[in-house]
Amino acid sequence: MKIITPKYASLLTLLKYALSGSVALGIDIAILYLLRGANVPNVVAVCISASSATFVHYLISRYFVFRSFRRSFWAGLIYFISIVGTSLILNIVLYLFLSSIEPDHFIVDRITSVALIGLLSFLLNARYTFNVPL
Repeated sequence: MKIITPKYASLLTLLKYALSGSVALGIDIAILYLLRGANVPNVVAVCISASSATFVHYLISRYFVFRSFRRSFWAGLIYFISIVGTSLILNIVLYLFLSSIEPDHFIVDRITSVALIGLLSFLLNARYTFNVPL
């Protein structure tokens, strides 16, 4: 017996994707903290931590969120990194645009940009990386 009806399956998948991103962010921050504590230069530390977090986010998305194996592991990873990289750029651009309109509301601007681009990233990864219909 299915607990989640198809009507809510996409919402559950979105929530799992958000949880996966939160776990990846926690890993990113933890690795960054450890590397900075070991006196690793900031640029090197953030590259290592962000790359590690992206890889973990992909693993969680592949095996827990979407449970999709239609693409090979490496092809899926390339798609995922491409979408996440593009999302990062769009996120920054949207944030800068929003904060130029009302600079005093930078937290709201950041949350808005993360929510909108995060949703876009979810939809693109579902469709192109994991080939999952929503």
